[in-house]
Amino acid sequence: MHALWSSLQMQLIVATIAGSLACVSPHMLAAAATTTATGSPSPSRETSDSETESAFRIRSPYLHIAPVGIGSLGDPAVFWGLGAGIMLPRRRRGVLTIGGFAEYVLVLSARNFPEDRRTQLLRFGPELRIGGGRRLFVYGHARLGLELLILDGRPEAGVMATLGGGLQGLLTKRLLIGTEIGADVLFFGVNGFGLIPRLRVFTGFKF
Repeated sequence: MHALWSSLQMQLIVATIAGSLACVSPHMLAAAATTTATGSPSPSRETSDSETESAFRIRSPYLHIAPVGIGSLGDPAVFWGLGAGIMLPRRRRGVLTIGGFAEYVLVLSARNFPEDRRTQLLRFGPELRIGGGRRLFVYGHARLGLELLILDGRPEAGVMATLGGGLQGLLTKRLLIGTEIGADVLFFGVNGFGLIPRLRVFTGFKF
């Protein structure tokens, strides 16, 4: 009788365990399988997306390559340039970039030919961007630099400043593309003054 009672108890225990296992959903099993050895769950896709969206707020060096830009100094002008510096996160969603630039400008007009009479500008100096964003970086842009004007084959030194704004977006976590619009103010000698409205498109990298 005692053996029969023990057998019935064992069957009841087995049936209880089997019923409990049947109640475990596939989702619970999948969640358990993704738990790390330390007992914490592995990062989710949502976390990865959040990290990508906040990439502009990660302190990192950058490089900008501007294959084309257009402007006007009475006649149409085209720009080519490079920029490099560091991107710094600020409070909340703020972003600050500090760097430098080098640029070549060619003014296009009928009197630019022959080649030794073309109007050209070589400039370089520091630049600053202040704005905010995560996946999109919207900002104000300022530059101050030295400039060499080559007019009809004669060089003349001057200074320039740029004020404007821009927008940059991330194509990947490192690759970016952007556009900027603004105006260059030029000063040469005592009476030399010029204003160049400008628009440029560039690509770049965050390292």
